[in-house]
Amino acid sequence: MAFTLKGVTSTYRNLLVIVLLGALAFVSRWTAIHLLHAPDSLPVSAYEHGSIARNLVEGRGFVFEFYGPPGVPVPTSHQAPLVSYVLAAGYVLFGTETPASFWFVLLLQAMVASFSVIALTQAVRLASGKAMVGYVAGLLLAVYPPLVVSVCHVQAVTWNLAALSFLLWGWFEIRQGSNRLGIPLFVGGSLVAWHADPILGGVSFLMLLALLLPPKPSLRSSVLAAVLIAVGLTPWITRNYLVHGRFVAMKDSFWYVFWQGNTAASHGTDKLAISREDRREVRGISVTKSVEQAQHVREKAVSVDSTLPEHARLDLLGMPREIDRMNVFRSLILAELSARPMQYVEKCLLRLRQWLWFDETNPRSYVFAYRASYLSLATVAAIGLFIERRRWKNWLPLFVASGGLTLLHVLVITSARFRLPIELLLIPFAGVAVASVLGFLFQRNVKPIIHPEKIQQKRAA
Repeated sequence: MAFTLKGVTSTYRNLLVIVLLGALAFVSRWTAIHLLHAPDSLPVSAYEHGSIARNLVEGRGFVFEFYGPPGVPVPTSHQAPLVSYVLAAGYVLFGTETPASFWFVLLLQAMVASFSVIALTQAVRLASGKAMVGYVAGLLLAVYPPLVVSVCHVQAVTWNLAALSFLLWGWFEIRQGSNRLGIPLFVGGSLVAWHADPILGGVSFLMLLALLLPPKPSLRSSVLAAVLIAVGLTPWITRNYLVHGRFVAMKDSFWYVFWQGNTAASHGTDKLAISREDRREVRGISVTKSVEQAQHVREKAVSVDSTLPEHARLDLLGMPREIDRMNVFRSLILAELSARPMQYVEKCLLRLRQWLWFDETNPRSYVFAYRASYLSLATVAAIGLFIERRRWKNWLPLFVASGGLTLLHVLVITSARFRLPIELLLIPFAGVAVASVLGFLFQRNVKPIIHPEKIQQKRAA
């Protein structure tokens, strides 16, 4: 009876802590939204998602103008569907492009972020074997400034971070034999990833393959998860085939973004470099003022698209389908890189440097608070990685996800927002380091637990 009561008490204690962490995450993000946006006139840019959402609400379907004749949107796969449909729901409920519709979406994103904290907390608890490490990681995710501020924009990053958190939680549940919970978590995270950002969907596929690796390969679970994911992806893939006349997994914009990231004028991202004057404008200690100034400078940023040759623009105007317009960018970049093969190597090295350091084309990279946050996190996470160096296999999906994301963005295109999932993946290791310090200060053992087989070996000796 005492054992049962203790177990119930421990369960409720864990539930209470993760609920509090989720609430803290919501409060921090909702506060940031209020600090950065005026209630009556929300200056939110929804980018391509806004245009697609408007077309959905006005009955034209999932269409978008992509270098075609003005005012003639065509069926599109330029963006994955999730964010556009969420924004369209806001338009339906509160009016197209009204402040209330954007507040609705930002509120939803803050709530999604709070569930991300709960999912990552549970994932880290399972990976480390210590509740305290999970709680510290959840706390760090709840208050880490770049991820707090990320919900203030209508874009895929909030959904990407949630998908990644649930993928990790599901992966560790499956690995420990809890398929009833793990498979729904993993499949749900994967479907959100594919429908929000196919790059992260590709990472989920790598994580699925990692379930087949020893010491505890999960073939049946992997096959079942793969089948369920395929079923969930079928409707949109079918829609894309009917629209474009050929297989398109989620987005058809690969060659467009590859051109953006690798053409001669590019700095490895979709924007041209900002001036020294603009860099100085956003440097400062005041977080709110610096972020606001960075947004102002960002609005003045020049897209790599401005370097598109005039003959290519004319070719694009004459093509009725989006998929054919994407082929124009394919021809452009392949011809350019064929003439200068080393240009691609240079762009990859430039992207690797910006991936590890800072995106030179994004004004937020020069905000003191962002730089301090990232460098502090990376430093503490490096300590955690050192502590866990002998148990690196227990963190396998984090390494798989980090490697997949790094490879894809170094080879294709990068951006400050694309690196945010990597920063989330650093948080568990930072949690290990901080929990170890707390354990030392309070004389509590929060180091990773010894596996049961090792305990038996010690007893036998």
